[in-house]
Amino acid sequence: MQLLAMRWALALLPVALCVAGLDAARAANAQPPYQVDLRVVDAGLEAEFRLGSATDEFRFDALADEIRARSWSVITCNLVLDQDSIRSRKQRKFSRFTLLIRPDPAGHDQPYPVLQRVGADGYLLYTPHLLTSTMNAAPQIRVRLRRGLIALAGGGKHPKREPLQFLPTDRYVFIGPIDYVSLQAHSATVAPPEMPAWLTLTAINAMEHVVTQYAQRLDERLSTSPLLVLQHSDEGADALWRGDTTPGYTISLRFSGSAWRQNAPPLRAIVTSFIAHEAFHFWNGEAALSRDSATQPWLHEGSAEYAAESIGMDGREPGPAPVMQQLEECRSALQDAPLAGQAGRSGLAPYSCGALLFRAADHATKPATESGFFELWRRILQRSRAQGGVYGVNELRDLLAGPHTRPEATEIFDLILGGGADRWQTIAQDLHALGIE
Repeated sequence: MQLLAMRWALALLPVALCVAGLDAARAANAQPPYQVDLRVVDAGLEAEFRLGSATDEFRFDALADEIRARSWSVITCNLVLDQDSIRSRKQRKFSRFTLLIRPDPAGHDQPYPVLQRVGADGYLLYTPHLLTSTMNAAPQIRVRLRRGLIALAGGGKHPKREPLQFLPTDRYVFIGPIDYVSLQAHSATVAPPEMPAWLTLTAINAMEHVVTQYAQRLDERLSTSPLLVLQHSDEGADALWRGDTTPGYTISLRFSGSAWRQNAPPLRAIVTSFIAHEAFHFWNGEAALSRDSATQPWLHEGSAEYAAESIGMDGREPGPAPVMQQLEECRSALQDAPLAGQAGRSGLAPYSCGALLFRAADHATKPATESGFFELWRRILQRSRAQGGVYGVNELRDLLAGPHTRPEATEIFDLILGGGADRWQTIAQDLHALGIE
């Protein structure tokens, strides 16, 4: 996921009418298996949780506390949402409760919002935020759909129209009009009719292009067609954007600002690069998983950033990239700190420093006829298949230590991952020696 601009908004939540649901049964405190039934209402989604046995607390993942505070209400009488927990006001056990989940008013600026509005009649739900943090067993999540609505949890060629559908628990799910969905040769797209037409068309063409190019260059096709969900809000004047990718090969792209109404070459370039970055995560974040993603995000974010630079919309390698800008962004983000440390986990560091590392690897390993970067990732993906579908920094380091790799790339790798304020001149010299200006 790439953070490019952020704005914050708060909304006052109206008080919802409560319905009865307390259960005074005396059962064990162990968190039971549970079921979540969803239905679309005027204000958002109503979610009824049915627990396998009574409990005195139901705890969600604390990561979404701010989102819940902005947009969740408890409908069930005498129950309260206290940060990450549902509790009884009267200290009684309960076995079911109902929530009203509204679209997050700050969803355009948040990573993985619980619920986003897609056009006038659609929603995008992030199902992991419905899970409890106190048990490993996944719940059963179902949605009841009225006529004309579908639930789409990934691409595929034939969206289901059944009135009751079971939803996966690890991804974005689109719930809305089937008219919003279009099927392309290699992907599916959700775009409400109020999206700027040029923006929808540019995004669709970019998705089709990069999915085809990545599959060919990495010699690995996706197991199903990816899904692209587009949203736009006219709020504000500046062109702001944000996106993230989940399992099911699903990308959510959120554009805000009236500037997106105008079809301008700089904005088309942003959309193309944005999609190329996020789509590479289908391979480096789902076809294979980085075991080091939490501590060294530069591995998957930097490679996605460089992949986006390496894929031209016309299939040709693009012109010179702003190498010195990336080097300066990396230096400013890290100073004397190592990329492998805390400073490398936030801001521009994972993107700029990571892209710089993969640029050096590309030039240091590139054969005469093809991109060394994609050959490198072909080998990483091949190794991951023999290792349970995972890869990490060690695999990249081993590949760069091969006899056909220029030593400057290994030195840049070690210098950026390590610390030291005096390393930047040596890194610049090594980049120059590799022909990177």
